[in-house]
Amino acid sequence: MVVEDIPDERAAHFVSRGNTFHIPICNDCTWYSEDVICTAFPDGIPDIILTGENDHSKVLPGQVGDFVFKKKEEPVVLESEDES
Repeated sequence: MVVEDIPDERAAHFVSRGNTFHIPICNDCTWYSEDVICTAFPDGIPDIILTGENDHSKVLPGQVGDFVFKKKEEPVVLESEDES
């Protein structure tokens, strides 16, 4: 079950199964868009991925293309030199 009734926008990034809450790996994936969709699943990411039952390391039936989980690259932060 995706938490949708809570006004806090962060709630959409949690998945609940009973009293257990998961942060889907999708949040860290290059292909993730928002609102529980991604390049591989434009109509909605399957529950088996959202709950962590499947790590989407292999192409799944019904998905678009051959996109699988790919960790987002951390943004590079450049330190600026102090211009005095």
